[in-house]
Amino acid sequence: MEVVPVSHFIQNLAKPYINLNHHGLGPKGVKAIAIALVSNATVTHLELEDNCILAEGAICITEMLRENSSLQELNMSNNHLDTAGAEAFASLLLDNMSYLHTLQLSGGLWLEDLIVSAHLSLQGNYQVKELDLSHNEFSEKGGQLLGQMLGNLINCGNSRKARMVSVTLATMTNVSEHKRRMRNHSNSSPCQRERS
Repeated sequence: MEVVPVSHFIQNLAKPYINLNHHGLGPKGVKAIAIALVSNATVTHLELEDNCILAEGAICITEMLRENSSLQELNMSNNHLDTAGAEAFASLLLDNMSYLHTLQLSGGLWLEDLIVSAHLSLQGNYQVKELDLSHNEFSEKGGQLLGQMLGNLINCGNSRKARMVSVTLATMTNVSEHKRRMRNHSNSSPCQRERS
C-alpha cells in the first residue's frame, strides 16, 4: 500500500523548505501537492526527487509554478518525466512565467528532441540562474546545439549563466552508454518495475 506523507507535508507548509524526496508520491500525490502550493506564499524550496512523478505530475507542477510567486528552488530529478514532462518545463522557462531561480531536472530525460526548446528557453529566461540537466541522455546533435547555446550566452555578455550551464552539462551522460544500458533492460519504466 502506498501512503503519501500527508502529515509531513501539511506540517511543513508554513516553512520555507519541504523535502519529499523518495516518498513514492506518483502523479496523483504530486497533483495534490501542486494544488496546495498554488497560493502558498511561504515555501521557497521544494524537493521532489525520485517520486515516479511521470509526465502527468510534471505538468501539474508546471501549472502550479505559473501561479505560485514564492517557490524559487525546485528539485524534480529522477522522476521519469518523459517527453511531455520535459516539454512542460521547457515551455514554462520559455514563457518566463515562474519565479524559479534553481531548477534541477537531473536524470531520467531523453533530451534529443528537447535541446532546441532548452536553447530557446534559457535565452529568453531571466529568472533561472541554475539549471541542472546532468545525467540525462543526449545525442551528438544535441551536444552541438548545447555548445551553440553556451556560445550565444557568452556573446550576449551572460558569461555567468554560460559558466553555470557548462558545468551542469559537463556531467551529462553519453548517448552510447544509454543505448548499451537499454539493450540490457526492459522497455517498461522503472516506476512500473518497482510496483510489480
